[in-house]
Amino acid sequence: MRWKGRRAPATTRNRARNPPTSPAGSPRASSTSPCKKVSSSASRLPATTGPTHISFFIVLSEGRERKQLLDAVKKRHCYAATDQILVDFHCGDRIMGDEIATAQAPKFQIQVVGTNKIAKIDILRDSEVDRHAETGRQGIQGRMGRRQAARGISLLLLTCVAADDEIAWVTPIWVYLKK
Repeated sequence: MRWKGRRAPATTRNRARNPPTSPAGSPRASSTSPCKKVSSSASRLPATTGPTHISFFIVLSEGRERKQLLDAVKKRHCYAATDQILVDFHCGDRIMGDEIATAQAPKFQIQVVGTNKIAKIDILRDSEVDRHAETGRQGIQGRMGRRQAARGISLLLLTCVAADDEIAWVTPIWVYLKK
C-alpha cells in the first residue's frame, strides 16, 4: 500500500520497534527458537505525533437517533470528505441522494465551506465533467442550471478539492427529465 508521502500508521511501525512480550516481560520467541533474528531499520524511524489520515462520513439526518441516522444513510443523504469540508448540494427541497423527475432542466444550489481555500469544484454528469470552477476562496455559494437538458435518467455528482488537496465527494442527485 502506498501512503502518498505520509508515514505508515504508528501501530505498524511500533510493532517492528517494540515486539510483543510475554507476561514475564521477555520476548515471545525464545532464545532456542529456530527463527533467525533479522535486523530492522524500523527502530531508526521517528515516532509520529498523531494519526496519519482522517476521513469523514457526513450524514444529513432529521435527528441524532440511531433509526434517523440509518434512514438517512438508506436514502443516500450523505457524503464523504478527507477534511472538515461542509457541502450543501440540493435542488429545491431535494437534497443529495434524492431522485428528481421534472420536465425542465433543474436548477441546483451549491454551498461549500472548508478549513482551507477551495481550489476547484467539479459537477459531474454521468461520470463526465459537466461544470468546472477554479475558486481559490474558503467558502463558495452559488446556483447552477443544467447546460444540456438531456432526456432520460442522469446522475449529477459534486466533488470539490481544497488547496491542500483534501477532497469531498457528494452522493449524486438522480435526475429524470420527462419528454
